[in-house]
Amino acid sequence: MKIVFTGKSRGLFELLKVYFCDGTDSVSFFDDGLTLMRSLVFNDATADLILLENSLYKGFADFFYNVLDSRNLKIPLILLGDSGLAKGNRLSTWISENEFQYDIQNLHKYVPVLNKINLLIESSEFKRLLEKTEENHTSSDDKTLVKINKINPVDNLRRKANLSPAIYNLLRYLYKNRCREVSLLELEKEIFINAGSEKTCRNVVYAYISRLRKCMDSVPLCTMEILRTRRGHYKLLLR
Repeated sequence: MKIVFTGKSRGLFELLKVYFCDGTDSVSFFDDGLTLMRSLVFNDATADLILLENSLYKGFADFFYNVLDSRNLKIPLILLGDSGLAKGNRLSTWISENEFQYDIQNLHKYVPVLNKINLLIESSEFKRLLEKTEENHTSSDDKTLVKINKINPVDNLRRKANLSPAIYNLLRYLYKNRCREVSLLELEKEIFINAGSEKTCRNVVYAYISRLRKCMDSVPLCTMEILRTRRGHYKLLLR
């Protein structure tokens, strides 16, 4: 199993490497979440399990899940050092929190590794290194980490709603010009409608806008909305 540890503590990484040195699992290291997510998104790295330093990434788990989901990546995430979890219920909590990040038929592959991590967390060496990391922790990376969530609202919707090329081009144009209202004539030219009469072209644009709205409604927590500002004019709003 390919395990990725993300955090500032080289000591924790080295401890994990020793702990998983039996040849069946490998551990790689990223010192910040932004680099990790970019590497996963652009296929520069692969992972079966991601371990995050709780002191650095507490509160960002939902963000990580959203990014992974937008790329159709199923990778369980574990926060190391969450003081709110006792040894006895860590495993069940990790499994339930990641229920959409693994296929149920593969759960048996994760349980031994998660049990091993659970035992490691109880070791005195792990606790010492974690405490040292938390003392040296600064929040500078937390602000940087949020940026990736704002990069791809258009691409996220394209993947989740499986947008056709024409609908995708319409969305891209609206997003590019989101600071102003856009006319039907502009949209006709942008999506290369060649349907004969002016009325027919206009109806095609209306149909595309309607289809794009339905796609937005079909995706939970979609952050975009198409507003009709006046007759024949539209504007994309970000919520």
